[in-house]
Amino acid sequence: KSNEYRALQLALGVAVLLASYVLGVQGLNADVIWFDELTSIGHAGGLTGAFTPLDVIASVSQISPKHAPLFFETLAIWGRVLGWHQVILRVVPLFFGVITVAWVCRIGKDIGGWRVGFWSAVVMGLNVFWVEYYHEIRMYSMQIMFIMMMIWHYYFLGQSNRASRWYHWFGLTFSATASLYT
Repeated sequence: KSNEYRALQLALGVAVLLASYVLGVQGLNADVIWFDELTSIGHAGGLTGAFTPLDVIASVSQISPKHAPLFFETLAIWGRVLGWHQVILRVVPLFFGVITVAWVCRIGKDIGGWRVGFWSAVVMGLNVFWVEYYHEIRMYSMQIMFIMMMIWHYYFLGQSNRASRWYHWFGLTFSATASLYT
């Protein structure tokens, strides 16, 4: 394929990611913080003062034992570095949400070709239900991102005719573990 065609593919893919990002940014300050988001902020130390990683684990295990600590640990680091305002905290799920759209595009491209990847990204990235999760200070977009990452590595390992590369095994193990801890 020509370089011009590849450049067009890249430009369209970036356009979908940017459109999804813009839709998500519009909701960063659209809602008041609701109870579950307060729980997330509390587990990260945003209500009572910065938590250490062990404090986050203790908070999650005592108050929300059905949850795993990875998202709250990420939020704690983000909050300590950039602050605890709701708009700043909602950038975390926005980031993971847009990265998820990129993973969906990659999975679609590898399974069915460029058009499948592109239209999968369009459907996911412009889906109002998905974009809604971009501004919830919860673990949903992070969880789905790790699952998409895991699917891609698993698919590659299953389709490979040659000895699988160690980084795909590492990626599969990492994403599966991260998904469980999110």
